[in-house]
Amino acid sequence: MTTLHSLNISHTDSISKLECFAEEVSNYYHLDDTYFGNIIMCLTTLKDYCSAGYGDQKWSVEVRVFTDAKGLVFSILDKGGLFTPQIIPEEITPELLDENGGEMLFTIGSLADYFLANVEDNTVELVFSTHSMHRELSVMRAALVKEYFGSNIKITSN
Repeated sequence: MTTLHSLNISHTDSISKLECFAEEVSNYYHLDDTYFGNIIMCLTTLKDYCSAGYGDQKWSVEVRVFTDAKGLVFSILDKGGLFTPQIIPEEITPELLDENGGEMLFTIGSLADYFLANVEDNTVELVFSTHSMHRELSVMRAALVKEYFGSNIKITSN
């Protein structure tokens, strides 16, 4: 796990800082607009939740981005204790909207492919499964190559 991108979000940051970070990550990993939109919405929702939860207090949240077998992982560490693994529900359902912090949990849980609690390092992970997107692109490219060369290459998808 090599962190290639990291961001500290604090009470003084503007939305443009989040947008630049989401764009940097999206460009680096060649993500489409859907992923970019989901990432920026998750980061904005996280910032809004922390701003409301901490009120007038100073706060800072560290976001590290890396890839692993799960996909593109946004690992979030809030040393202040508001956004911790303990708040992550087992299931993302509309009933969360009736709970304290439920709108944030429902929004992020709906936009990320996986919303995981990592109790080992006290982080919350937002995972975007980009592998399937790249698999589809690879199969499409292979089909184009086969068509171009008119060969008998067999193309399958798992």
